[in-house]
Amino acid sequence: MVMVFGGLFIQCASSSRSGNSQINSINQQAKDATLTNNESNSDNLENTKESESLMQQFLKRESLRLGIGNLREAATDDETEIRIWVGFGIAYPRCFILNILNEKYKAIYVAPTNNTSQANGRGRRPLFEGTPLNAPRSGWDEFNRFLKEQGIHIPIKLSLDQENTAGLDEEFIVVEAKSGGLYNMIFYPLSTKSEDGQKALNVCRRIEQEFSIRMGCER
Repeated sequence: MVMVFGGLFIQCASSSRSGNSQINSINQQAKDATLTNNESNSDNLENTKESESLMQQFLKRESLRLGIGNLREAATDDETEIRIWVGFGIAYPRCFILNILNEKYKAIYVAPTNNTSQANGRGRRPLFEGTPLNAPRSGWDEFNRFLKEQGIHIPIKLSLDQENTAGLDEEFIVVEAKSGGLYNMIFYPLSTKSEDGQKALNVCRRIEQEFSIRMGCER
């Protein structure tokens, strides 16, 4: 997939009331899905599906606003693309993007800059910048091996939390992966205590170390 960033992108207030309301809905659905003592398995599954659907809607909106396109709908052909997001609560999202094609790697970091811009008279908002990254400190082969060990590949080998610990405005870590027609997505609150949730957070911390960027995966 050819990704054109053009430098800067305007973030359209992801911490607005509508954005917070959507994240609150995701958190509430996740909380509802853990009340297994009072719900049937079918009700539990329905709540989980609804929280996944809400997160997909949020990812689509934020991807379009950052100018990177919605991965779920993208045409990747033979390329594999992995995105690690942190944010979606009261903070603006940060996104690490890894593209793999014919054993060649390309990584980009999209995050708010220190600059602001005023758009449509709605106040000052941060600008977003897509920054190409150098190779990881440990090398691409070692970094890719680590991702696979943590379950981050196609398909993603991680499961949603069985118990939700998120506050209503808490940030999330979200992992997306797509190759050809196969797409996976998983997400956890930063307060996750599950084994798979910790794997996702370990990947986030490793990305910070390998590429000297700030994802904000520490709660």
